[in-house]
Amino acid sequence: SPGPAQAMVDQVAAAGIPIASVHGTVGTGPTNVPYSKLSFTINENADTVGHEEAALAKEALPHSGQVAIITGAAGFLENTTWTAGFKSDLAAAGGFDIVATQPGDWTADQGEAACQGILSAHPDINLFYALSDDMAAGCAKAVAAVHSSAKILGNGGAKIGIQGIEDGTIFGDVCFKPQDEGAKRSEERRVGKECRSR
Repeated sequence: SPGPAQAMVDQVAAAGIPIASVHGTVGTGPTNVPYSKLSFTINENADTVGHEEAALAKEALPHSGQVAIITGAAGFLENTTWTAGFKSDLAAAGGFDIVATQPGDWTADQGEAACQGILSAHPDINLFYALSDDMAAGCAKAVAAVHSSAKILGNGGAKIGIQGIEDGTIFGDVCFKPQDEGAKRSEERRVGKECRSR
């Protein structure tokens, strides 16, 4: 979470110890500006994630549809940075209706519970966008349980998300590649297209 992360970075930097962040946001400033007390940061470009997800949504639903968003735990900046572009792009496309947004707390169990509730209220929903692959996998269970045809988008490129794409329970995913991030230096980068198709 950006606030507690900033407090930790401040403490370490005050002790004169270099500190870096990997795959996360420190501080509550602009997501594309690294926190000043970091020695370096390695991160995806959070501002593009929602746009990538919207492109997948339009691929999954070429004409329109009802959409729900499953966010992470309250207080995480990703809940807004990873959804802003998604919402704006779908609004610009027209025909898409975001009927619900529920927290899934980054876990499969909570993602499943959130999707169950939304499916109960909106049985004709067409697509779920889950902000993590764990939540997407949980949502897939909820969709299968009621034999819904809703498609699911994940986020992150985790093993469970890739498996969902391979077995057809998850339509698509915007991938981060942590195996590459360790080799990078001071670079904010957009990653993504490897996981886009089933």
